Amino acid sequence: MNLKQRIFGIVFLLAFIAFLGYISVNSLNPEFDDVLMNRENLHGDLLARSRNRYQNKYLLSVERLKSEVHRARKKFLLWLQYLQLNKKRKNITMDVMNEGHQVNCKDLTLLFMVSSELSHETRRDVIRSTWMNQTHWSDYRQKRKISFGMLFIVGRSSNETKMNTLMAESKRHGDLLILDLEESFYSLSYKVMIGFQWITDHCHGYRFLLKGDDDIFVNIHSLMNLLHEPKTPKTHLYVGNTMSVAEVVRNGRYGVSREEYTRDNYPRYNSGGGFVLSSDVVRNMIPHFNWITPLKIDDAYMGGLVLKAGIDCINDERFHMYDKGCVFRNQTIVSHTGDKIVIKPHCAKHLNDEALRHGLFEIDNNLV
Repeated sequence: MNLKQRIFGIVFLLAFIAFLGYISVNSLNPEFDDVLMNRENLHGDLLARSRNRYQNKYLLSVERLKSEVHRARKKFLLWLQYLQLNKKRKNITMDVMNEGHQVNCKDLTLLFMVSSELSHETRRDVIRSTWMNQTHWSDYRQKRKISFGMLFIVGRSSNETKMNTLMAESKRHGDLLILDLEESFYSLSYKVMIGFQWITDHCHGYRFLLKGDDDIFVNIHSLMNLLHEPKTPKTHLYVGNTMSVAEVVRNGRYGVSREEYTRDNYPRYNSGGGFVLSSDVVRNMIPHFNWITPLKIDDAYMGGLVLKAGIDCINDERFHMYDKGCVFRNQTIVSHTGDKIVIKPHCAKHLNDEALRHGLFEIDNNLV
């Protein structure tokens, strides 16, 4: 072996030994590989996070935009349907014949809308002289800083004498809305729809509406306590005596055929004797009105409309729909008796006097 070969061998050996040392040193430091891997992973994570953040922001914007478009489209279709139904309803003669002669219903705390029959003038007079007597309740209204008004909804008659009497009543009291609609049990839903439509168009600024029948007694003081309670919603309000599982009657006066309503039970609704709505609920029900074939059971129909407007019933036990006798209960808001005694003059006066006495006492003693 010559000198060159020896030198080459020594160099090769030294290089080999150095290589082995490099490997052995790194093998003694296991974190070395982890550091390299962590650098790569960290770089990858940063890229992934940046990409995900951008994608999430983009997707969120897209979803928000889709939601807004869907909401706008739904509102547009709803009002388009309302306009179409509004055209169809002109086939039904249901104009207001007296245009609510002298009715003052703007900027009220509470508006009462009572469905009544043309021939029920005596009942209307009892209501006017008791719980809707503005003079009787004037001191209470001033102390509590509230305002309320009344609107009776009645249909027409083909009898000229009856219509003349009704028109005279309207001019005398200024609280009638006379509809060009034949009086009938099956026109009750139309009465409510037209009443709500008229109120929405003419009674700007009212806050709450009590829809009732003309055979009830309303304790104004107890009702105002309800509306002032902190737990009572000031919007999206639909409160009364809730019928949770009402079976559909198929025969008799209240009978509804399968063609009219296919289900066996109505959705939850508040009994039609008397219930309270906030003004926004009345307004939001209107686009859902069925002017062609509304359900003839008006309180169940109203409950269905409220449900379509996205509002649920609130049950309050102070709405008594099945009372008996002329008994005053301070907490009662609406009283409806099967024997109609609460609409008798002597009973209505007794209940109203007690309601006012309790109301003024509680105000004067700072109990409300």
